[in-house]
Amino acid sequence: EEEEEEIKKIKQKSEETYFNVNDKQIQLLFNGIQSDNYEIIIQSIKMLKEIVKKAPEVSNEFETRLFDMILMTITIPRMLQIFQKAIDNEVKMNILYILVNVSSGNTQQIIKMIQLGVIEQLLPFMLTNQFKRDICWVFANLASENVKLRDEVMNRIINVLLCLIRDNTEQAMFVECTRLVSNLCSFTPKPSYPIVIHFIEYLIHAATLNDSTIVSQALLGLDYLCEESTYCQELKQPLLPLFIKGIKSGNEELMIVVLQCIGTLILNDNTFAQELVNNGFINEIITISDYITDKITPILMYCLANIVACKQGNVGLLIVNSKLFKNILVEINTSPNHDIVIEAGWVLINVLAVIDEDVMNKILNIDVFDSFYRILSISYSGTYDILYYTLKIIIKILEVGEKESHFHGFNCYQTMLEESNCVGLLDGMKEDCILSVENQELIAEIEKYWEEDNNQMELN
Repeated sequence: EEEEEEIKKIKQKSEETYFNVNDKQIQLLFNGIQSDNYEIIIQSIKMLKEIVKKAPEVSNEFETRLFDMILMTITIPRMLQIFQKAIDNEVKMNILYILVNVSSGNTQQIIKMIQLGVIEQLLPFMLTNQFKRDICWVFANLASENVKLRDEVMNRIINVLLCLIRDNTEQAMFVECTRLVSNLCSFTPKPSYPIVIHFIEYLIHAATLNDSTIVSQALLGLDYLCEESTYCQELKQPLLPLFIKGIKSGNEELMIVVLQCIGTLILNDNTFAQELVNNGFINEIITISDYITDKITPILMYCLANIVACKQGNVGLLIVNSKLFKNILVEINTSPNHDIVIEAGWVLINVLAVIDEDVMNKILNIDVFDSFYRILSISYSGTYDILYYTLKIIIKILEVGEKESHFHGFNCYQTMLEESNCVGLLDGMKEDCILSVENQELIAEIEKYWEEDNNQMELN
């Protein structure tokens, strides 16, 4: 009775003081879990769950210390023992809640959990409908830290996991199982080929469902597999329609994963860019950006820049003829986010590199030159490769302007470069010893246009 009173006091105090319980009181809960009195056990586990639940809101330090205390005692082995014997499902769910959270701790805490036999004790329950969700969640957490822990978890659960994922019904496609499979694919080296075949089949099926969270997790796992060229070739065709569907969804989280996966595939095989273009991917991006301006994100720009750089089909023309191109210029000129400026800058530079001169003459205006100024001013102060390629494009544009000058009597692109203040910026840059030799040479080449003008004026 005295012990029960202590538990009630902790419950009351924790509710009053926002779970500001001390170590001694937490130890009393551990003692309660070791009790022979079933009511005290139930109340102690329930209270420990509530403290674990509120711990992140108190502080990270408190949460870490709490997890350490749980792992330094015999609390987890005792809870696992109760889990196997308990009739009350609420008790089991409270135990699983604690295990899910502690398994998201640091590396040492995860290692300790595995040593305490969490995997072996929970594995028999993995196929039960009521508990498989949370058990998969625990295993996914344990496998998420590094390749060594991934392999340790996978080797112990693989046979049961394969039984679970072979049941390819929608009911089995819950988020935690997909996240578990995804995490098992996330480290290099990848799992062995016979296992990966099952994972691919499962993840592709999961990626066709209508739950965007499940689809995102599935595509993330497939993205990890695409890092290896063997799987990259195998996954291109089945992933194409899923990418189109993901972009059409307009779901932000899903789009980010789709674009990440596309980026990985293109890095491994740039012909995939043409397949994307042929299947209407660029048109979908353009459609979305026409009515959702905040979709211009660094990852979208990175993906588009890589597709354009592959020089496949008429992708450059598709972009310049769309509202997306105007939106890209607006982002370069106004965004406070330097990552967006640089990634959108890559799209602009790559588009200008692939379109022909007639198209270039139609789209070049002061907004484009203002964009050059913004790209140059940001890339100049960092270690960006884009500086070199922007200077190269400016030279190409000046050459085009020189050809057109017999119509206008002057190089109109030279004038725009001056009006955008790029000339003054380049003049200041050439004095700086930070510039590479290659960039200094390119600036010197740009300046020749003004030297020739000065010489012509002197002759006149």
